[in-house]
Amino acid sequence: MAETFLTIWLDTQNHDTDTKSPVTQTLLQLHNVVIYVQLFHDADECIDYITDIKKDDRKTFFVISCDTQFGNEIKSTLLQLAEELPQIHSVYTMGSNEKESDAFSYSKSHGIYTDVQSLCNQMFRTVTIERHRQRRLVSDDFTIKTLDRVPIIAETTITTTTTQLASVSTSIRRQEAQFMYAQFLRDILVEMESSEEEMVTFCRQKYIDNAAQLKFIDEFQEYYDSCNAIFWYTRDTFLYGLLNTALREQDVDTLYSLRYFIKDLHLQLKGVYVSQQSAATTTEQATTTVYRGQLMTNDEFEQKIQQNIGGFFSVSTFLSTTLDRKLANLFAGDGSRTDEVQSVLFQIDIDKTVNKFPYADISTESAFGDDEGEILFTMGAVFRIESIEKMRDDDDNVWNVQLKLTDEEDELLQKLTEHMKDDFIDLHPVAKYAVLMREMGYYTKAEKFFFLALEESSLSENYVFAASLYNALGGNYKRMGQIDKALEYYEKSIAAQLQHLPENDPQVAATSHDLAIIYKDQGDFERALVTYNKTLEICLKEPIPNQSAIATVYNSIANVYTSQRRYSEALEIYAKALDIQFKVLPHTHPSLAILFVNISGLHNERGDNDKAIRYLNIALAIFQNSLPPSHPQIAATYRNLSKVLYDQGKLSEALIYMSKSFSIDSNNLPAGHPDVIKTREYIIEMAEELRNQQLNTTANKSPHLQETK
Repeated sequence: MAETFLTIWLDTQNHDTDTKSPVTQTLLQLHNVVIYVQLFHDADECIDYITDIKKDDRKTFFVISCDTQFGNEIKSTLLQLAEELPQIHSVYTMGSNEKESDAFSYSKSHGIYTDVQSLCNQMFRTVTIERHRQRRLVSDDFTIKTLDRVPIIAETTITTTTTQLASVSTSIRRQEAQFMYAQFLRDILVEMESSEEEMVTFCRQKYIDNAAQLKFIDEFQEYYDSCNAIFWYTRDTFLYGLLNTALREQDVDTLYSLRYFIKDLHLQLKGVYVSQQSAATTTEQATTTVYRGQLMTNDEFEQKIQQNIGGFFSVSTFLSTTLDRKLANLFAGDGSRTDEVQSVLFQIDIDKTVNKFPYADISTESAFGDDEGEILFTMGAVFRIESIEKMRDDDDNVWNVQLKLTDEEDELLQKLTEHMKDDFIDLHPVAKYAVLMREMGYYTKAEKFFFLALEESSLSENYVFAASLYNALGGNYKRMGQIDKALEYYEKSIAAQLQHLPENDPQVAATSHDLAIIYKDQGDFERALVTYNKTLEICLKEPIPNQSAIATVYNSIANVYTSQRRYSEALEIYAKALDIQFKVLPHTHPSLAILFVNISGLHNERGDNDKAIRYLNIALAIFQNSLPPSHPQIAATYRNLSKVLYDQGKLSEALIYMSKSFSIDSNNLPAGHPDVIKTREYIIEMAEELRNQQLNTTANKSPHLQETK
């Protein structure tokens, strides 16, 4: 962080420039507190300098040390001037009389000091607090997303001769799916068992070369208790930055290692919230307003705020706000850097009847004491953007963004969230974490946590859980492109199930279906079809058939028919699957998108590229509304779009989509994954072909069109 503090020192007592003089020694000590110190011996020059200072992000400390002949009147003038100038943060007076009354009558006065050391100590405390305040009020990122014209499926039928898709487009601003995964992440982390020792070991390794942070970790280990989690969160130590960076970036490994503290912090904040709500009187106002100053890049402000009025504003981290508008406005900046960033003051109205997201005034729990006025929201709070306008005062370049805490949610995302919760029912917390990693597309991390779940003695002794984890590992390895391991764990799952269940049990049938997908990918279509049809028969005989499972089997059968070029039969079966899934799933569920990808593949094989692209675009829109932006499924859809565009001769567009695919896959999948290898090869081939095409075009130009040098 750039240095944001300046000290102006007016000293009329000493003019000695010797290196051992009191003046020089004081300067050296002040430099230890702040980098920039400007010394003046003449009051007029000092006043001229102060009044010329621009009001910017830098905070100015004013130190006055004057001899007895300086005059109280001039000193009072300086104090009054400092009081009126917004660029002066605080005033410190050096003198022999600690009881001088003048200094204490001004709000910016931070006391009278008789020695340099006590002055520097106080300034150091002030600088530390201000740096921490700035970091707290500026560094937290927000999770906001605007998605334009999202296709919402209204009704779908597919016949052997026609494909009709009735769709409705909407410009309603949507919460991004990543917010849903952040909510799942929070809930599972709070549910998991953990230990302080495990967290401390992780933190020591993280800061192994940082002596200062290791000292804080020692202190944490000796004195930490769950009842002072907020105190530790607000201290300027390893915890604050490590936790919020991990939440912001969804660093799931770090979050898992910090779950001990995350749980304590969330629960203490929730407890303080309940206590404060219970203590509130009926005469108190129903709405509280808090503020937050923020610098946002121009693109971020335009896309996430200006284009999202009336939409949702989601925050993945713990969010610090203040009751002090002036303090928040200070950190918003003055709008002078509009070519780079926008100065934004968020004004948040809190309706006290909204109780979905705990928040609390943490002044009494904070490391900064009772005068901070900080309101802290737990991770995952949701706000609605009510309005945006320029400030109507001297701060013409500062945006005022009006937010409102809300318990409303994006309706489509809420439906998707409720449905996807079913994937976590009755699972052990570590297994839930592994499933979440898989759904987010973090397959390598999912593998790690599935094995952690298997190590739990209570799970290894329970064949139901063990079999489900083996099956999950099989599916995860298939996604990772490790087919042999996928087969191994699918077979382990079936073996565990058959020790206690008959062959016609739905659980055995479901695993057999997953195993048959491998048969199909290996080209053993008949074996796959036999297994699929057997699974379908078992599903249909259930007292209460699982409609989504039936649709999944229909989709798999249609995939085999497509591979066998039985296109009419495949379309008929896809229609059945789509009709069921449309009735039982939210319209942004990724399973619907997978169906559209498969239907697109069929049309591509038949040479109908326009329909292929049409269905891929529908699939992409659904994936973008239900998966994290870096999910491998999105990468695969980009890759499929690229191939169809290539078949249409649109080489430049094809290369763009293939590059998008590679950008995602290379950051999420192992280097040896088939998708990574194939995509890299496609890019090289396309780039070479495009280069040759451009060279041929240039060579074939008429002579009078050729450029001359």
